[in-house]
Formats: sequence, structure tokens, C-alpha cells
Amino acid sequence: MSGPVSKADLSRQLRQTLASLNTANATIEDLVNTLLAGLKPTVKDDLNADHLRTHQRGVPAKIDADPELGAFIIARLETHTFTAICAEAAAYFPPCRAGGNAQANTSCLNRRISPDTS
Repeated sequence: MSGPVSKADLSRQLRQTLASLNTANATIEDLVNTLLAGLKPTVKDDLNADHLRTHQRGVPAKIDADPELGAFIIARLETHTFTAICAEAAAYFPPCRAGGNAQANTSCLNRRISPDTS
């Protein structure tokens, strides 16, 4: 059996243990950072990839590809007719971004809102 441990020996052992723990902690943090940097999605995180990943045919709808246009249409679905939504979208967005009446109908069907046929 060993005799009583002196304060100096105990203090030295605690400092060594703390240094070892700090080294281990730094090693773990480096490993986590390396793993996080190495984790990259295997499929592009864009609308076309999501469209294919969910096994949908064709190309994604223009509304789904343009969040601003989608928000514009959704904000008006409850209060405007499709014709009015399309007219406002055509006035607000350039022709290459403005959706047609069919896209507004599709948007409503996807959200299970009854279209107003007026």
C-alpha cells in the first residue's frame, strides 16, 4: 500500500489530467470539424433534383421553381380569380417569370383549394 498523497503530488496529477483532457477535447473538436466538412449531400439540393428524387415526371412547375412567384400567387388565391391573379402576375413579373392560368390552377389543386372559374 502506498502512503498518503501529498498536496503537491495531487496538484501535479490534476494538472496532468486536465492537460490530457484538453488535448483529447481539441482532438475531438478537430475530428468533428473534419467530419462536418466532409459531409456533402450526394444529390444536388435544388428543385430539379428533388423533382427527380420524388419520381415525378416532366419538369417542375414554374411556380415551384420561383419562390417569389409562388408566394405572389398563394397570397392572392383566397381573394382573387385566376384571371385576376394571372393579370397581376403578368403586370408585376417579366414575361419569362409570369405564370399562366394553368399554373395558377395547378397551384390551387396542389393545395386543395377550389378554383374560382369566373
